[in-house]
Amino acid sequence: MDQLRDLPERVGALESQILQLRTEMRDGFSAIRSDFSAELHGVAAGLRTELRTELHEVRDSLRSELHEVHDSLRSEMRDLREDIRIGVEESQNLAKGLHAEAMDAVTRLRAETMGAVTHLRAETMGAVTHLRAETMGAVTRLRAETMEAISNLDAVVRRDVISRLDRLLESRRPAAGGE
Repeated sequence: MDQLRDLPERVGALESQILQLRTEMRDGFSAIRSDFSAELHGVAAGLRTELRTELHEVRDSLRSELHEVHDSLRSEMRDLREDIRIGVEESQNLAKGLHAEAMDAVTRLRAETMGAVTHLRAETMGAVTHLRAETMGAVTRLRAETMEAISNLDAVVRRDVISRLDRLLESRRPAAGGE
């Protein structure tokens, strides 16, 4: 009978301990969640900064290369124009037959120049497309790695909580021969 009289007190004490454990666990999880969130935001900010820096470097490099190609093409075109002008002057001094040959040369030079410009434009677009694909691949890989890290951390935290609960329950169980 004494055991039954003590039962409400024991249940009350156990309820108090469970409430205290729940409060402690909630505070612990909140701290872990805050720490993880801060760390994740820091990593994401670092990745964004790094990606921006790399994209700016690639953009600046591409701009520089495009300016060099542009300047080179302008110089070549100036040279070609000068050659054409001289050729035209010489052709006017020659017979009408030579004039027709000079016009064919001009046409060929223009076609070659346009072919070179078209080829350079295609190469540039290919490089831009490739860089864009690489950047998207890197972002996708980083996103997957981050999600995997979150999943792994979640599993570790869950196992730790379950382990702690098991140990708490074990410590609260009365010994088999104690009653």
